[in-house]
Amino acid sequence: MQHSITAQAQAKEVSQKDTYRLIIFDPAGTGILLESRGSEYRLPKIEIPAGQRIARFITSATKRMWGLDAICLFGSNTEPNNKETQPPIPASYQLLETRNPHWVPPCGFEWRKEEIFLGMGARDDIDAAIAERSLRLAGAYDAGSVPGVFGRRGWVDKLIKWMQPHLNRRGECLTGSYQQFNASPFSTLIRFDTTQGAVWFKAFDPSNLVGFRITPVVAALHPTHVPEVLATHQEWNGLLISDVGGQRLDEASSFDNWRSALSAMACMQLEDTKRTNQLIERGFKDRRFPAVLERIDPFFELMGDVMSRQPNCPPRMLTSVDLRNLATMCKRVCHRLMNSRIPSSLVHGDVGPHNVLISKDGPVFIDWSEASVSHPFLFCEYMLEFAEKGHADLASHKEELRSVYSEPWKVFLKEREISDAFQLTPMVAPFFSALDVAARIDMRANKSSPYDKYLRSLVRLIHRRITEAHAMELA
Repeated sequence: MQHSITAQAQAKEVSQKDTYRLIIFDPAGTGILLESRGSEYRLPKIEIPAGQRIARFITSATKRMWGLDAICLFGSNTEPNNKETQPPIPASYQLLETRNPHWVPPCGFEWRKEEIFLGMGARDDIDAAIAERSLRLAGAYDAGSVPGVFGRRGWVDKLIKWMQPHLNRRGECLTGSYQQFNASPFSTLIRFDTTQGAVWFKAFDPSNLVGFRITPVVAALHPTHVPEVLATHQEWNGLLISDVGGQRLDEASSFDNWRSALSAMACMQLEDTKRTNQLIERGFKDRRFPAVLERIDPFFELMGDVMSRQPNCPPRMLTSVDLRNLATMCKRVCHRLMNSRIPSSLVHGDVGPHNVLISKDGPVFIDWSEASVSHPFLFCEYMLEFAEKGHADLASHKEELRSVYSEPWKVFLKEREISDAFQLTPMVAPFFSALDVAARIDMRANKSSPYDKYLRSLVRLIHRRITEAHAMELA
């Protein structure tokens, strides 16, 4: 799960801007765009502020600065992992395909045959290395010798040809305007404008085919609060999804909108308590307490190894005794929640206001790729974390928002049962997050992973919350 607890626990790297070199193919695919400086030729460069979506920023910038419509195909951040056979990448780059067949480069830029550029003496050595590397890889994608359909030139035309019949049935046509948000050889996210609004095409990475399978399920179960899936592209693991308009909740952050979102989700979850087994069978992750309890001891054993790899103190490393005690207390809290009368239900796996749209017809929840069946009150806890950390005007209204979320549950739960759940879920919410992150680590490798620091932070957060609650005799 990726939510406010993630943001709270994870230490962020300090980086203001990253410079990317751009390799942009001409419409014929035989030349690349170069910036001319007298007798020298260089690849165009662009600076991207930290935290921005790379594909979205670059394609928006090429349109704004040069009037060039282009699509990102791949880059240094999505190259195949061939460290043993490939030299290190000398600089960050993105390779793009132009979508303007009649575009004329502005003053100071020109199309040049790629082999001519590589043969020039008056050029930057890093530019040459990047160009040679990326062009060789582009050829491999085009030939199919390297997998990844979205790394190949021409895939957008094939996508548009596939989309059009589905749009025709709705009386819609593409306008030619689009915005690319994510790009990699195996996945993409693009918004296409139509004559009646917009649609999205989202292709899922093969490592997340669960998201491809379960998103249409949620859309069919909750058509009022989940965007409609218009078509499925089986070969590309892609979904054509309707655009509902509106603003993200973190951009339209009024108290009424938060009330509406929490209430709508509670009503959705109440419906789904009746079909949890069917959801598990359809591919939703099983985060019900019997399954979670089996993972507690292995998780904290793994955390012993992760703690032992901590390079510096402070913060204090949790000892093996600390972790064993923490495992025992986690089990106790999980048993208390499991033995309550609150049933498991659907839980959005990437909870936060960034995945809630406030449309004219009410709240709509997007990006269900990480959804699971678990304790429903976890959703409320994660949302309240966002309200407290990112929305100062809402921080003082947490109890009111809890009351809004709990109202639909009062049809069969008593006030005391609801109150107990709200006291217990904050203790285990970071643990559920940590379980998902730990699943990405190869326990047999016994070596450092990119997730170590983050996991240590989450475990300390679990420890602090449970210890504080235990001291208050809540656990």
